[in-house]
Amino acid sequence: EAYLEQFPNGRFATVAKLNIDQLKDPKANKQVAALNANGADANSGSAVRTSVGITDAMKQTPGTEQTEGAIGLDRDGRIDLQLRIEALGNELGQVDGNIGPRTRQAIGVWQGKNGLPQTTYLTGEQLAFLVIQTDPMMDAIRAKNAADQARAAAPKKPVVQKTRTLKPVAQKPRKKQ
Repeated sequence: EAYLEQFPNGRFATVAKLNIDQLKDPKANKQVAALNANGADANSGSAVRTSVGITDAMKQTPGTEQTEGAIGLDRDGRIDLQLRIEALGNELGQVDGNIGPRTRQAIGVWQGKNGLPQTTYLTGEQLAFLVIQTDPMMDAIRAKNAADQARAAAPKKPVVQKTRTLKPVAQKPRKKQ
């Protein structure tokens, strides 16, 4: 609530509103308490984040090129988006920060699974929901991606080709015919 007072239209306003709604829902608090009582290693913040639902406004607002453009993702933001989509089990190929056909298709699949209009373009609220869904697993995903990038960038051992020196062969004198 303090964040929303200071930044009502801030980057994380939607996330803050979703978390506030979740905290006010008594069922969610019981679910968090149950997770902690069972000794699960999820803290209450991640339990709340992963149990947040989709609002009616999100279902009624389709993503377009304009809504996605308004988010203003730079290359790192697009890479993060691709990692998050891939973390949910979608195979994108190369995570390179370019939103190509495979990434678009994966966004559409994610939207469909979550009851959102399958436009393959995100809204700010949809991105915030995706962030909430994937936050608990992102440290491991980023570490794996960094290791993959380092492995791909590592210089390869040069291949040394040995040259063969030919020994002179004694030639027999040719017979004249």
